[in-house]
Amino acid sequence: MLDAIDTAANAGYTGIEPWVGELDDFLSDGGELKTVKEKADDRGVEIV
Repeated sequence: MLDAIDTAANAGYTGIEPWVGELDDFLSDGGELKTVKEKADDRGVEIV
């Protein structure tokens, strides 16, 4: 999930719409939504 944010930011996108499966996998692996939000904010990418 965090890689997807980096990829979008590096490509010049300002927003992404993650797939539910990506979020589920990230959370199942111990990730937290707070981390996703912080990464998106840091990279200037809006989660839509």
